[in-house]
Amino acid sequence: RFIQAQADIVVDQLNFGRYGSTSRESLMLGRPVVCNIRPEEPSGQPRLVSLTQSPIQHADETMIQDVLRKLSADAALRREIGLRGRAFAEHWFEKDACAARFDDVYTGLHNGETAFEIQQRHQTAWLEAMELDGEVTGAKKPSSALLSESPS
Repeated sequence: RFIQAQADIVVDQLNFGRYGSTSRESLMLGRPVVCNIRPEEPSGQPRLVSLTQSPIQHADETMIQDVLRKLSADAALRREIGLRGRAFAEHWFEKDACAARFDDVYTGLHNGETAFEIQQRHQTAWLEAMELDGEVTGAKKPSSALLSESPS
């Protein structure tokens, strides 16, 4: 974490297609993260909200230079992505948020809800949180113009 706290940009893995602990810790530190993110799920399952709404900047080996050049040249963009990353991390990874979500999933499944219905409720909660005043969330609503393109 010491190195991540000093970094202007953190690069996680560029092959696997999911983020890991390095990305989670860096997001919590408010650092912009670059990682290979593949939001599609196997067998036509719905996309994970924690991937589709992530402020992590997508890059693989073929595009890492371009993404790093763009971020390196724009301090305001790095700051905005970092703020969105912190808000995202607090929503998805903070211990109380995780415990509440676990309780909600357990209760929902016990009451007969499908995993998809529970996921949709969590997605709605995330989008509503991002609509709040930036002073409350520490970030603005995600801007698709600022996020790098993810593969489809």
